[in-house]
Amino acid sequence: MLLPVVDSLVAQADAELRLLRFQWAIPSEAHTRPAFMRGLALLAQHQATRVLVDFTGMPPTSVTEEIWLAQHWLPGIPRQACLLQAAMVFDNEYDLHNWAKMENMLGPSHLRSFQFQFFDDAAAALHWLTGSDAAVRRLQAEWTAGPGPTGAPPA
Repeated sequence: MLLPVVDSLVAQADAELRLLRFQWAIPSEAHTRPAFMRGLALLAQHQATRVLVDFTGMPPTSVTEEIWLAQHWLPGIPRQACLLQAAMVFDNEYDLHNWAKMENMLGPSHLRSFQFQFFDDAAAALHWLTGSDAAVRRLQAEWTAGPGPTGAPPA
């Protein structure tokens, strides 16, 4: 189900798959902190074991934002004991900056209780998370149908 847009975050939750997906509706640095915190809150609320974070279109994070993420957001992830997999989508060269920073912040696998992978499209990420072509088609159709231009997820 698609969730209401809050803090510029478009989110989708699937209770059966225990999956949460989110992407920014308004990709700007002014929305980074509230959106990331909203994502953590949704992760806890839905007890998701799998999460897809789509960074498509996000501007490069500043050093200030990188420090904030490392100090305030990343420590919240291990508290989500049920998280098993995190897929992150970076769709073009512009996103390489954010990809490199995120990989560095997440650190070595022995410091995490979950797996993570990077992808260049959401469908591939969803397939890794679900292992099901049918689930990918269903989730993508729901995402694409979206609520409309004011908060619609990108196709």
